[in-house]
Amino acid sequence: MTLLDPTYAKKYIPIIASVSEHQPTPWSSFFFDVQFLVFFMPVGLYFCYAKPTYGMLFCALYGVLSVYFACVMIRLMLVFAPACCILAAIGVSELTTKLTSSIKQAFVEDVPEIEEKEEEEEKDTDDQSTGKKKKGGKVKGKKKSKKPAVVETVAKYPFISSVVLLTVIGFILARYVFHSTWVAAEAYSSPSIILASRGRNGEKVLIDDYREAYDWIRLNTDPSDKIMSWWDYGYQITGMANRTVLADGNTWNNTHIATIGKAFASTEEEGYKIARHLDADYVLIIFGGLSYYSGDDVSKFIWMIRIAQGVYPEVVESSFFANGQYRIDEKATDTMKNSLMYRLAYYRYNEVRMSYQHPAGFDTVRNMAVDPTPIKLKYFTEVYTTQRWILRVYKINKDPNREDKIDGSIF
Repeated sequence: MTLLDPTYAKKYIPIIASVSEHQPTPWSSFFFDVQFLVFFMPVGLYFCYAKPTYGMLFCALYGVLSVYFACVMIRLMLVFAPACCILAAIGVSELTTKLTSSIKQAFVEDVPEIEEKEEEEEKDTDDQSTGKKKKGGKVKGKKKSKKPAVVETVAKYPFISSVVLLTVIGFILARYVFHSTWVAAEAYSSPSIILASRGRNGEKVLIDDYREAYDWIRLNTDPSDKIMSWWDYGYQITGMANRTVLADGNTWNNTHIATIGKAFASTEEEGYKIARHLDADYVLIIFGGLSYYSGDDVSKFIWMIRIAQGVYPEVVESSFFANGQYRIDEKATDTMKNSLMYRLAYYRYNEVRMSYQHPAGFDTVRNMAVDPTPIKLKYFTEVYTTQRWILRVYKINKDPNREDKIDGSIF
């Protein structure tokens, strides 16, 4: 249904729409993956309809459908890429054939006319030497043959334009080879655990916060401890930290995931009760405000709210928006600033100042400074934050008498 109606998942199944692979494909992704082939693809599509055969029509239909599907979901770029390559190859082949034919024609087009003139001159000479005189002193010779030169009809383009276009096409294809090699090496071969970036002077910087945090969890927590985090990181925590998680990519219970979303969207006290009810010992969140890491939990928080709202009506998405805007600064709503996600993500962050150009607590992803009011946690204790603040681990404070504090009616 999502392929037929792109808005269906967002309206009725937000947990499906929240997955990054299910987001609509931006134009930048098309150009990043196939680069200049995206311009040759329409040319190939034109030639498929200009010379219709069963094979050409199949390629054209495959290309049109793949473009539509790829626009709906970014993961379907895998379907679009082969179709783009095929149609672009057809377009480049037809263009180079026509351009090379025009260049060849420019060199040979005068040869048939010259040979024809030489033959006519030879025939005239023979007629004058062997012809018989008629009455009146006229010479009777053979009739002159005036057949026009037969030149093969070829689509002709200006010589200079053909050479320039061929050079440009060759340069573009060569650049595409280098681009594809770079994308395969830099973008699609790096593990998701270790992030890479470039420093100001161009050197490669490796960001190892994920492995750093998972190692800390594995070495400093009890093997029986359970980690509450958003489901995206469940497999990583289980595999690298060897700890049990509340949800991962194989969690099919939508209500369970919505409950975790509700915990992050609730106040600290309410979120604490839910975390204790789920028998969690630690909370792990991803925060990219210091390191320009846009795929953090604050960015995903809106989807946590939508998923929770589908199960728990008391969670209202609009209450987290200030005048229709998703804000984390002083203008943010009280619901946003009091939510567990906000408090855990920005705890002590107002003490951090990146540069003199930005105020303290400046979030590089949201491009605004956090509310300067200090956050004081009551039910959670910060136990570990990585070097670049990307992963933050909090321990859930335990009470001596658990049954007196946990109210099962909150569900």
